[in-house]
Amino acid sequence: MVKLFRRLLGLEEPWIIKEIKFDHQEKRVDISIDFPSGSRFPYPVCGQHRTVHDTEERTWRHLNVFQYPTYVHAREPRIKCVQHGKKTVDLPWARKGSGLSLHFGALIVEMGRKVDALRPTHSRKMCKYFIPVLRGFNSLTQYPG
Repeated sequence: MVKLFRRLLGLEEPWIIKEIKFDHQEKRVDISIDFPSGSRFPYPVCGQHRTVHDTEERTWRHLNVFQYPTYVHAREPRIKCVQHGKKTVDLPWARKGSGLSLHFGALIVEMGRKVDALRPTHSRKMCKYFIPVLRGFNSLTQYPG
């Protein structure tokens, strides 16, 4: 199961899946991702590999696993470059500043396109529902658990 989720989330070294927790009572799946101490990541501006300066615990909403809402939890690392300062590393499963996984965000965008194609006369009405969600794709960081 770990190999499957690694592939689905696009994880490569040094990322590891620490735990996959299925809670039938709470009706949710939680995937915990981490990296070993001393890991190095490419700096987003210059590409130089740097060690982790600090981290922030984050949670992203992912696509459901079957009918269960799924959440990805990880320490989001920042690295420091003398020339460019501190930056958050690029994550394989999410955009910077987003509270949604790339797959979940893509699903929402595609749903918006389908709704627009099916009911062009109701596009404005539907936009008032999708725009806040799409804004959240760029700005939300936590979801209620």
